[in-house]
Amino acid sequence: MDENTGKRSLREVHELLERRLPAAPRVYEAGGGSASILPPKLLASAHVTVVDIDDTQVRLNQYADKKLLGDIQKYPFPS
Repeated sequence: MDENTGKRSLREVHELLERRLPAAPRVYEAGGGSASILPPKLLASAHVTVVDIDDTQVRLNQYADKKLLGDIQKYPFPS
């Protein structure tokens, strides 16, 4: 995939998320690295919980409200 296709795809995902998610969503994200695919506007208003198996990625994450170290496949989904 070339760079323009990747940028266009990400823009389309952002537009879809902005249309379908409420203004201040609760997001449970698998993989809590230093980047998120959430649109910046939603990321600023969302309550984000990340789960990552890699403690370095959890430590480097600067956008999550809650960071969990663990395996997403074994972690209980919050209710």
